[in-house]
Amino acid sequence: MYAAAARHRRLRLRDQCDIAAPSAHRLQSRNIVTGSLTSRLPVLSSRKWPASSHDGSSKTLVVYAYFEDSHDIGFQNANFFVKHALHASADFIFILQGDAPKFRPTIPDERNIRIIQRDNTCMDLGAYGELFRSENGLATRYRKYIFINASVRGPFIPMWSHICWSDAFTSRLSDSVKVRPTLTDSDWLTFLSL
Repeated sequence: MYAAAARHRRLRLRDQCDIAAPSAHRLQSRNIVTGSLTSRLPVLSSRKWPASSHDGSSKTLVVYAYFEDSHDIGFQNANFFVKHALHASADFIFILQGDAPKFRPTIPDERNIRIIQRDNTCMDLGAYGELFRSENGLATRYRKYIFINASVRGPFIPMWSHICWSDAFTSRLSDSVKVRPTLTDSDWLTFLSL
């Protein structure tokens, strides 16, 4: 019963998030080659970025930093994110720091998902900074950005919600509010630190 409810919730979440995105966002085959974003950050996909036909200015970019270690908590959190958070209405960049033989195969090959492999240096904030320094225009291409790493699990949203998690998370951003925490006392959308 619980597994069926969870599966129904996952499908419902993807449907909510995919309302504005056509099914053409899916790729037919997996084509991973070693290219380069610049000479410093190798990209594990040959896809043109951004995948969408527009410049991304109305989309959200979600950047997920992952490091695979001997503990499975980060791996479990990252798998939860892949199963419950990915949708076609945002673009996703997974920064894999160091080797990630367990997690890398679980990331779907979609047009709006990019994988970047890099050495595990500078931790997460350094990886985010290196990404934005190495790709010209990335900082101005999107209106909203979400930065997540594998130390948190989520998103968790109530079953009654009719909004995509990334829209709910960024809904409080405005001309006067530029940054928001992952959890406030009035939030019903949460990411849990485990």
